[in-house]
Amino acid sequence: MSRVEHIEIAGKKLPVRVDESSRDNLMEAVRLINEKMAEFEKSYAIKDKSELLAMVTLYLVSIMAKKESELREELKVFQKMFEEIKGMLQWHKEEVLKIQSTPDPDNSNP
Repeated sequence: MSRVEHIEIAGKKLPVRVDESSRDNLMEAVRLINEKMAEFEKSYAIKDKSELLAMVTLYLVSIMAKKESELREELKVFQKMFEEIKGMLQWHKEEVLKIQSTPDPDNSNP
């Protein structure tokens, strides 16, 4: 169920509709944005809130892009491993079928 949360970013209070399951992520994002704005304001002596928001946006999106790239690479590794395991299982299945279809010399009647 969604509800309205009142957040504050760059000194502006904003109503945001959010699902209860996403509330913690939203509040963490608000905290991070405000922290980075304060950090950039201090580091670069920028007072214009729109410039600070642009810098924070660029910073956060660049981190997201890097993480996305890293996750894509990890996914490729897991897909390769999955294909290798699938091949091993197919080989094992074929070996079991060969064994099952081979007559057992100990059970043959003379």
